[in-house]
This record gives sequence, structure tokens and C-alpha cells, in this order.
Amino acid sequence: MCELDAQKRERLVSELAAHLEDACEARVAEGLSDEEAVQETLQSSTDWPELRRRIRRANPQRGFNDRTRQVWIPGLVSLILANAVLMFFGGVALKPLPVTYQPLSWYPGVALILIYMRWIALQPLTGAIGAYLSYRAGGDRGSRVIVGLFPSVVMFALWFGLIPISEIFARNRFVLEHPIYFAAGAISWILVPGMALFLGTIPVVCMPMRGR
Repeated sequence: MCELDAQKRERLVSELAAHLEDACEARVAEGLSDEEAVQETLQSSTDWPELRRRIRRANPQRGFNDRTRQVWIPGLVSLILANAVLMFFGGVALKPLPVTYQPLSWYPGVALILIYMRWIALQPLTGAIGAYLSYRAGGDRGSRVIVGLFPSVVMFALWFGLIPISEIFARNRFVLEHPIYFAAGAISWILVPGMALFLGTIPVVCMPMRGR
């Protein structure tokens, strides 16, 4: 709050005062005296998430910044990290080797499987990093889950968005002629990585809201 200017700080204080006043009036309506209502209001736990939502509605610009810091930026970091790891393993495993030394892992079929398995093994860490960045920015549990799963969310949009669009406009009949391949790809590149990402996100999601 110290980073806000005087006008915004006054607005936040007014919003908090109005919230506490509403809670106090509700207790008076239940039959408590003014003094008892004030004491119970101050002693009771305030619904801080709801209060935060009300403050954000009163200050839309602040809410937009929060979404950017808590969802979009950590989500992009998670997406870039997931793709960087895949590119790294791909560059290492598929790097041509001298003819005199070509272990089984060099051959493309086996190499691709090893790349995929190593990539999946690191997806829990990717999900945890993204979710933790959202947590550090004050993101709630829902934001942390979205950020942790962001690479799979983007892949879901591409897989079920671009491919059907190409089917319609580019007359690419591959999906219609090979639905099993389409389903297998969705499982391999969306469902399985999503489960691994969520596994790493769980510990961060269970962490309490910052400042509570």
C-alpha cells in the first residue's frame, strides 16, 4: 500500500472502512448492541478474498495489473521453460554422432521416446516454478493452477483450435482419416504433460494466501 499514491490509498482505506461498517451493521441487525457488534466484527476473521475482489472492482486498473503479474507473466515463463527443456533434450539427443559411435539412443525412434520421457519427468518442476511465481505475485489458488497448467492449456488451444481450423479451411483431411492419431497426440502432448504439471503444482496450491 505504501507504493500507492495518496488518492488510491485513501480509496482503499474507504473501501475497507465500508466493508467493516457493513459487517458491523449486519450484527446489529441480528440483535447485538453497538459495542458488541464492533467487538465481534474486529475479532472475527474477515473474508479477505472477497474484500480483495471488491477493492479490485473499485480499482479496475489495479486488477488488470494483478492479473498480468499473477497469471500472464508466470504463465509465459512456465510455457517458455517447458519448451526450452524440450528443445534442449531434442538438441542433445538428436545431435549427429560419428559413425564409429552410434549407440541405440541415437536412432530417431528411440531418441524421440527418450526425449519425451525426460521432458515429462521435468514437467512437475515446470508446473511448480510457474505456480510459485504466481504465488509470489499474490495469486490465489485458482491462478496458481492455471499458471501451473499453462503449457498444457496453450497446447489444448492449439490442438483443438488450429488443427480443426486447418481441417476446414485448408481441407486437411488427416484428422478425419486418422482420428486415432489425433487422439493419441492429444493424450501424449496435452493429457500426460498436464497431469505431470499438475503434480508439481499441488504443493504450491496448498500454500496459504500471502499475507494471511
